[in-house]
Amino acid sequence: MLTHPAGEAATRAREGTRGAAWVVRGTGGGQTTLRLHPHTPPPPSSLRRHFTSFDLPPSLREELLTLAPPGTRPFSPAELRAYLKRKLTDPKKREKRLAHRAWAGMHSAAFCLELLDFCIGDLQGGGAKGGFANLVGLLLLPLASGGLAYVGQASRGGEPHVVATVQQQTLLPHLRSRFVSPECTAHETLGAYFLHNDEFLRAARLQSVTLSFFAQQLQPLQMQPSATYLHTVWQTMGRSAGGAIKPTPEVVELFGSKTLLPLRSGQVVAVGELSSTLALPAPLLQLELDGAASHWAPQASQAADAEPAAARPRVDELMSTLAVPVVDTAFVCVDEAPLKDQTAAAEALAGYIAADATEPHQLAPALVDKLGARDAAHGALEWSQLSRDGSRALLGLFAEHHVREEAVAMAQDWPPADPDASTEEAREAANGSPRLVSAGRAAALKRMPLYESVQGSLVPLEPRRYLLPQRHPFFTPRTDEFLTPTAPAPVLSLLRALGVESLEDADVFEKFLLPAFGEASLERQEAMRRHLLANWQRLRQHDGVRAALSRTRFVPTAFGLLAPSELLDPRNNLLSYIFGGEDRFPAQQCSTEEWLAMLGALGMKTQVDRDAFLQCARKVEALGASTSDRPPPDVLSRAGLLATHLVDNLTTLAGAPADAAPVSSEELVDDDAAASPAEAAAEADGLSAPDFCTALRGIRFVPSHAPVASLAPHEGPPTLASLEECALHTDRHLVWTVSPLLKEEWAPPRSLWARLGLVHPPPCDRVVSHAHNLSQFTADAWPWEGQPPEEVFGALWLYISQNPSLIGPEARKRLCELPTVLCGAALVKPSRIFRSCFPFCQPLMQPLSAVSLSPPPTPEVLLGMGMGEEPQLHDFVALLREVLREYACATECRGFRPRADMAVPTVEGGVAPLSSSVINDAPDLLRRVRPGSLQAASPALSLEVRAALKVRRLSEAVREELSREESDLEPVELARAEELGLRIRGAGFARAAAALLASEAARRDPALQAAPQRLRPEAIVEALAPYRVVIVPRIQTRLRAVPSDEAVGVAGEGPSSAWFILPASTIFLEARPRCGTSHEELLSLAVLALLQTEPPATLAPLLSCAASDLDDALSLLRYAPPARFEAAASQCTPGTPVSAADEPLLQLKPLRPLFTAEVVAVDAPAPGSGRVYALVDGVGERGDARAAVNLRVGGGQTRAVLPLSVFSFRSLRLPLGDAANVPLGLERKEMLARNLQLQEELKMSRRELQGALREAKAASDELGELKESNTCQICLSRRVDALLVGCGHLLCRQCVATITASGNNRCPFCRRDYEQVALFYAASPDGSGM
Repeated sequence: MLTHPAGEAATRAREGTRGAAWVVRGTGGGQTTLRLHPHTPPPPSSLRRHFTSFDLPPSLREELLTLAPPGTRPFSPAELRAYLKRKLTDPKKREKRLAHRAWAGMHSAAFCLELLDFCIGDLQGGGAKGGFANLVGLLLLPLASGGLAYVGQASRGGEPHVVATVQQQTLLPHLRSRFVSPECTAHETLGAYFLHNDEFLRAARLQSVTLSFFAQQLQPLQMQPSATYLHTVWQTMGRSAGGAIKPTPEVVELFGSKTLLPLRSGQVVAVGELSSTLALPAPLLQLELDGAASHWAPQASQAADAEPAAARPRVDELMSTLAVPVVDTAFVCVDEAPLKDQTAAAEALAGYIAADATEPHQLAPALVDKLGARDAAHGALEWSQLSRDGSRALLGLFAEHHVREEAVAMAQDWPPADPDASTEEAREAANGSPRLVSAGRAAALKRMPLYESVQGSLVPLEPRRYLLPQRHPFFTPRTDEFLTPTAPAPVLSLLRALGVESLEDADVFEKFLLPAFGEASLERQEAMRRHLLANWQRLRQHDGVRAALSRTRFVPTAFGLLAPSELLDPRNNLLSYIFGGEDRFPAQQCSTEEWLAMLGALGMKTQVDRDAFLQCARKVEALGASTSDRPPPDVLSRAGLLATHLVDNLTTLAGAPADAAPVSSEELVDDDAAASPAEAAAEADGLSAPDFCTALRGIRFVPSHAPVASLAPHEGPPTLASLEECALHTDRHLVWTVSPLLKEEWAPPRSLWARLGLVHPPPCDRVVSHAHNLSQFTADAWPWEGQPPEEVFGALWLYISQNPSLIGPEARKRLCELPTVLCGAALVKPSRIFRSCFPFCQPLMQPLSAVSLSPPPTPEVLLGMGMGEEPQLHDFVALLREVLREYACATECRGFRPRADMAVPTVEGGVAPLSSSVINDAPDLLRRVRPGSLQAASPALSLEVRAALKVRRLSEAVREELSREESDLEPVELARAEELGLRIRGAGFARAAAALLASEAARRDPALQAAPQRLRPEAIVEALAPYRVVIVPRIQTRLRAVPSDEAVGVAGEGPSSAWFILPASTIFLEARPRCGTSHEELLSLAVLALLQTEPPATLAPLLSCAASDLDDALSLLRYAPPARFEAAASQCTPGTPVSAADEPLLQLKPLRPLFTAEVVAVDAPAPGSGRVYALVDGVGERGDARAAVNLRVGGGQTRAVLPLSVFSFRSLRLPLGDAANVPLGLERKEMLARNLQLQEELKMSRRELQGALREAKAASDELGELKESNTCQICLSRRVDALLVGCGHLLCRQCVATITASGNNRCPFCRRDYEQVALFYAASPDGSGM
């Protein structure tokens, strides 16, 4: 609380003296104020009521500082700020103090501002630490509502207080609670702080009325704004912007939608229209434009009805006619200087909106800008309402401005167009206005329909317009495309500056007459041709008309009009011969020397230059392609003449030096090489030598011969080929069967081979194809006379040795597989050549010394292509396997013939001559053969290879016969033999044996669906019926070779076997076999041999029991046919249709022997009913297709059918040996090894299958997890594509829409409220979000 000092004596010095201030603390707690500090402003006058104040002269300051009582200190603004904060910070004490009479001045805004002015005194220019932040917390901010607020404290709404003038506060009444008192801005010293000091405003947290703040807070009116309101608004906008308002992007963005722009017509439109609204002061709007018709020469169409000149139009009248809005002149600011702060509310600014022009010489660019902007933004200009005088007035204004600009530019020596930025600024400074014909304004001027055409209408300059100053003999402009040439000179100058082209005679021909030349009458065409010829020396200087004449068809020929570039000179013999009889030559009236000279200058082909030669080549190619078979002789004659001309003129055409020396393939010049002098001299035709060669190489004009594999070089049918298709004559041995050859006399210089597409050496693929064709013939059947095979294949191997980089891996592999090495009369692969080999290896293997090639290849080259050093057994076996592929051809084209002395691998790992090698199909016989006489071929050779080599079977090469000694063949134990014979011929034994053997077959092949035909009961009965059993004391046999009948058995061997079968007659059994085997077991082996079946456990138990005990024996042996065999047999009922499962098993083999009771198929009696099952009841002579077969067809009927109509059934499975690809007759040890190998392969395949199944299951599980993680867990059908911001859970957007539609923004998983939804997948057409 401020009080007078108590109990203190005060002495007042001289009144009015200014000095420092002191604070003297008295005994009663009061204070004495002494003004002593020279830089501190004087304390407010109101403080003198509360403090003892002494006004002392400055000379007493030092003395008082010395004599002052203890506790005395200078009084400063900081002391006052601290005192006010201490007294008025506590809310309870503050209310009591403010209610006291001594603090009554605090309710006055002037008193508070006086205190604030003193408190701010030492804060200017950073006088105190912290700056204006020291004012925060002072209760000295008066509000417009009448209260006080702390400095730096926000309003009740939490927003800063607003500093505004009285006018601004009237415009924003809704902010009254936030406004500070208007006295703050009107204060003499503090007003500058509140209005312009940004640092003070930030520290005090005060908001000034900026342009953006004013636009944000200004509320729209519900009615038409008054003029006073608009003046106040624009005045506020001007003061906020610091100057006149211009249509800047900021103003348009802030106030664009607010209806505050007053027009001269009385309307108020949106501020966004300011950029297309004209703002001019009144003098310029009332300016009269010079539009007198006297400046314009009348046209012929206007001379009769010419009207008297009208009054000069004014600018505002023209803008009103064009419907261009104009700003109210009361709001237009002529002086664009920054506005000054004005405190008087009634004082108005001299306009607020910046004028587009203030001087007459600035009017033209301003009108162009506004008209262009209005037309681009709205397109609503009423050009049709503009009169002719109005358009001439506007155009005259623009033209005069342009002429004035050009005069200034000429005086300053500026470039006529495209100046740089500095020159452009200098132009505008010299003109005092923006440049009229700039890029933007020129486009706007072209769009304005102000220009008079020859038809009298007003048109824009888009599209292109022309001027025709002089009358033309063949052309009269009659469209709006042409402007009137009678305009004043300034207008014509402006038109030329805007791109209007002034046409001359050559221009008229180029743009109008020549494009429509074909539409003119014949007389007019002839007149124009005479005009062109007469004025050719002048017209040839015009590039445009020369180009147009070159491509225009105006020259008459025998069949019509052609362009000069399409014509050929009739004086050239080659051109006349190639194109004879065509419309490529000018007619007789245009064939004079004068005409030919003119046409030659326009592009007519007078010489066979590069382009003309290409045309000739394409012509020959077209003539050759028009024939279906081979080119006719006249086409070949033209092609030959053209090829000869090419060779004779290659120096000029292809740019080859006349004395070009041959170069290697690495030194061949490419298409980018530098041109030679001869080539440079030939560039006049416009086609470079590389381009000519590139175009020529693919044209088929070269006479050649089509490649034929069976004909020699140059002997094929005549044809036309391109240079890139041809091969050089020097490379004929490498490619003649696959490529046409270029004759030796037509070969170009080597330096041009690459340019013309002639590849040397030939491409590897062609050489490989040629080698393949050659390898189809043997040397002894060589079809090409005059081409020795040793030279041909020698050239091939020379190519391989000299060009290793051209031969890729695939080509090298193919060459290694082709028989291209000539060894005598045989052609063999390189892999069959060895440095040395044994004679018995031939002809499969050849020694290096047997190679007969010229020149011979080096051993290193042959080694690189597969030649071996020393042959090994596995090499020989591998070559034997290749024999099968060679024999797959129709002829033995390789020259290979198997010889008797050729070696064959044996089972012992060695080799044996082919004549003594056999297939071991009877192991028992092989053991009895004399060593060295016959040897078993290795099983590594497949059956097909053995057949190709003609290796005989052992059973065919050796014949076993009885010794025929009477004592050995005398029958014994007749009763026993008769009993055994009856048993094998009995039906019961056949049925039991069939069951046992079928069970064994099913065990060996689980996939077998039915018993084999030979193992069925009826087949067994028929097979054993002719045989009887004879028991003899001893069986002695001999082995003889076939056909030499040489004895090949082991000398002095004992009894060879305990049983022997005499075909179709007798089974001999030894009475007392030394091996201790019973007769039943011996007979079992013989029966199995007759049935061609591998031995099962044994058939002896069935032969040891009576017929009535066979079923019990089978049950004890636990042999029974599988159920599928019985089901298949039950389906084959005679007379029933053949099942679909048996249809694929039918076979028609008339010579195949049939067995009694065998199931077969025949055609049903009813036509078209298919086939039915039948049983063989009786057969004729075996192997006779003419003997009828008795068949039971059901219903007790029997039919006699020829074998040609009887279908037998194939077995559902191949025999074991064929299925395993194992030759029959191998010993059990070899069979077991093969079986074990197959089992290991089966196990490995099963392990691989299990691993693949596990990997597939893991991939399937992973895919399921991915699908589950990406599937919405609400609907369980759509993919997740939405993220709930806040909790992070995922679901689909359809479920989100359902949750939002229910008014509940809560996550269905965690029940938390989410703020928003983020979509991260584009929605699919079906709305699934996929």
